[in-house]
This record gives sequence, C-alpha cells and structure tokens, in this order.
Amino acid sequence: MHAERIKAVHLVEEADWPPFTNQKLGKAESGLSFDLMQAIFSRLDIAVDISLYPQKRMLLNVYEGNFDGVTMLSKNTEREKYLAFSDPVMAKLGQVYYRADRAHKLEWQTYEDLRGLTIGITRGHNYGAAFEDARQRGGFNVVEVTRVEQSFYLLAAGRVDAVFCIEMTANHILQSNRFNRQIVPAETPYYEGSYHIALSRKSAAGELMADINATIAAMQASGDIDAILAKYR
Repeated sequence: MHAERIKAVHLVEEADWPPFTNQKLGKAESGLSFDLMQAIFSRLDIAVDISLYPQKRMLLNVYEGNFDGVTMLSKNTEREKYLAFSDPVMAKLGQVYYRADRAHKLEWQTYEDLRGLTIGITRGHNYGAAFEDARQRGGFNVVEVTRVEQSFYLLAAGRVDAVFCIEMTANHILQSNRFNRQIVPAETPYYEGSYHIALSRKSAAGELMADINATIAAMQASGDIDAILAKYR
C-alpha cells in the first residue's frame, strides 16, 4: 500500500494531559498534540482524529489494534514490541517535584538517594528503565494515580513526598492551581529523552512512517514545530 492511498488516520491520546490535551474524554479538539498532528498530517493530505482515554486504556487500545497509533509517546522496550516509533518530534524532560517547605532540598543522584520516600506517578507512564529497576528493588514506595494532576494534589496534601512528571505538564498544572510556588523541581531530572508518533504494527498506517519522518524533519528545519511548541511553554 502506498502512503497516498491512506486518506485518514485514527490516533489515541492520553485524556486530561495538559498541555497536550485539556479534555477529559471524547475526541481532542485542541491542545499541543492536536496542533502537532494537524500540522504534520495536513502536509501529507491525510485527515487525522484523536480519541482520548486514560493512559493505560489508551495503550491497551492501540495494543489490540483498535487505532492506528498514538500521538506523542516515549519509547521503551515493551512499547516497541507493538508500536513503530517515528523520529523524535520534541524533547521530553522528566523532573522530580517536591514541596518547597520541605525541611531540606530534595537532592538526589541515584535512586538509592530516594530510599524510604513515597513517590507519586501516573499509571501507564514511561519513567525509564532505571526507575522501573529501582521500583522492583523496593527502595521507595509508589502511589499510582490515573491523572497527572491528582499526584500534585497528593503532594500538596503531604500524602506523597515527591512526584515524577514531565516538565511541560508540571508547569501547566502548577501555574493553574492554588499550590503554585509551593511545589518545586529537584535539580536532577529522572528522564531526558523524546516524544514520537507511534504507529501500531497491526495498522496499514505503518506505511506512512517514511513520509511522517520526512515531514517532521522539514518542519523542524523550517521552525514550524518550534513555533507550535512555543505556544504551550
């Protein structure tokens, strides 16, 4: 199948994940991922729609082949078994957040330094292999939530000691809630990587990957992707 024969792609996205999407259900109508997908696929003359689910259901849907792929996703070994990843679209920086009124700054270099803490994470998110290894060793406690924002409310209430979250999402959550300036990032990030368009290995849309990568490269060279990102920083 040639790319020009594909007229539409049906993608999934995590619901209520600012600034990527601000909606809790249905189809995305705005947000960073919506703008990026519209810009990329319009250049290929392909219609795109984005259905919204909690992260774990989102991944299950694409694993089962119910959708063509995921909008913005970071790589890990498990995901690469059923998804093909595009070239990087944008950077992903994961930070460790804690309460500013903590007795001492949260300083860490290895996961051993977090021993004994309770950490808030979002179910289904990719925190990197080092985090998963440390979690399996049981050096710290983990509290999982279904929406990113919930973990910050737990932190503000003192029910977790730290929250792992990507910087862009944390900035939007902290700027729009009552605990702005009460929560700060540690100096050492837990993750430095990238987000990609991820296409299901069960979907014919995989034929589009070369064209998608060429479009991403052209939009990065022209500054078009940076212009979209700038609206959400």
